[in-house]
Amino acid sequence: MRIVNKIAREFVKRKLPFTGNNIHAEKLKHGYIVYSYGIHYPMYIYSNFSRHWFGNSDHNSLTTEKHKTQCKPQGNKVLHLDTEQMNELIITLI
Repeated sequence: MRIVNKIAREFVKRKLPFTGNNIHAEKLKHGYIVYSYGIHYPMYIYSNFSRHWFGNSDHNSLTTEKHKTQCKPQGNKVLHLDTEQMNELIITLI
């Protein structure tokens, strides 16, 4: 579903797929993932196995920082990984 970025957090909260302005999210077989500017930068991942949220700790642009703020899972502890670790996690959730 196409949305405006300012409501992205509501979709993330419910783990629903969406497409916004340079952000998108999709369900995986065993999780959920939110990207900024394509699949090369996963911002947030939810694992159904661990029932935890993971966030990307790598430095990024001001725009991606804004995307992170718009999509951050509120009220949930987020464990931080770098991009390489995030991509390895995605493989386990497909």
